[in-house]
Amino acid sequence: MINTLILFVLIGKLSQASIEFSYRIIDDPLKPYVKEYHELLKTYCKNNNYNKTNRFIIELVDTMDNESWVGVCQIKLNGFTIQIDRTFWENTTEKSKRQLMYHELAHCLIYRDHDENNKKHYMYPSFYPLPAEDYINQAIDDIVEFCKE
Repeated sequence: MINTLILFVLIGKLSQASIEFSYRIIDDPLKPYVKEYHELLKTYCKNNNYNKTNRFIIELVDTMDNESWVGVCQIKLNGFTIQIDRTFWENTTEKSKRQLMYHELAHCLIYRDHDENNKKHYMYPSFYPLPAEDYINQAIDDIVEFCKE
């Protein structure tokens, strides 16, 4: 009887642990851009209503699912994954790295879709380098719009 009770308690504790399981994996070269975007969220999303999952992977990869992609956000049931093409990352400018990360983070954190009609928007589906002031202001506008109370 006591063994059965102990077994039920252990099973209950193990099931709670699996429910609370979380992972936050970010490749080191990507961390500064993730931090920057989160600072924008803290500043411009007053209702704090963006995706705050504790389950995500943000990584550089050697091979993308589609060879024409330089980045992708995959929203999953309990989290998300962002993959960035390592070759693109290692051979592009600081400004383009930030623009790409803002684009993918906007997909995953504020559920922003592509802007198919505007090549001069950071959410255009193909990577098109923009002036930093433009894509930063566009990202802020998107955060404000998403977080309206």
